[in-house]
Amino acid sequence: MFSKALLTSVVCAFVASVQGQACTGPVYTVVTGDSCFTIGQQFGVTAAAIIAANPGVNAGCTNLIPGQGLCIPL
Repeated sequence: MFSKALLTSVVCAFVASVQGQACTGPVYTVVTGDSCFTIGQQFGVTAAAIIAANPGVNAGCTNLIPGQGLCIPL
């Protein structure tokens, strides 16, 4: 079970980092305690916009990983 969760985390981080290379806005690095809402507040965008710009992020934005790159759509 642990290895499946670890693999999922690695895949999500990889998808986000690959996707960040094509991002037209800034790429934000997730830190512990972040949420799509708090990140959005920092950049003046909605959590929904962050989720839409980052296919590896689930609809509830509950799978963020510290160190993960997120595209910020500006």
